[in-house]
Amino acid sequence: TTEIYTLSLHDLFRSRDSYQNWAPKAIHSTNFNLLGALKIGDKMGITLTGAFQNGSPYTTVDASGNAGKEFTPTALLAGAGFGFRFTETLSAGATIRFASEKLSDKDSYSAVAADILFSFKKDGLKAAAGVTNLGTPVKSGKQSYSLPMSVKAGAGYDVDLSGNRLQFGADLDYFF
Repeated sequence: TTEIYTLSLHDLFRSRDSYQNWAPKAIHSTNFNLLGALKIGDKMGITLTGAFQNGSPYTTVDASGNAGKEFTPTALLAGAGFGFRFTETLSAGATIRFASEKLSDKDSYSAVAADILFSFKKDGLKAAAGVTNLGTPVKSGKQSYSLPMSVKAGAGYDVDLSGNRLQFGADLDYFF
């Protein structure tokens, strides 16, 4: 079951919220998602995002195989973004996100990551480049793991063929 709610106030503010009871007869996973975007003047915009998931409850088991208490795994993602159009052809944007997941009483993970991207658009040519997942290591207790950071680039070109549009595109994603 999925329910989606949309709110739009002219071209100034938009929000999209959803609720999903995923596989209710098998998994019992509940998802909540929200997105809000605010246009500031002709050159700026900000976004706020969030997602929360309750997993299917399960009974924990100790090393001897004895049943323990019931646990419900959860996941949370929250973020904010900012975009700015420098000229009619050049724009930039940045986002920051916090992610957290709790799989058991002893296993929880969290990290903060940011993306920075630039885009260029003129006539039929579109290009973008930036870096993603710059941030803290994923932390779990005393252990930590690196995020898969990457450099991204992509380009595309639109051709108008007598009222029909043909698009060409390519992208590159280098992880480090």
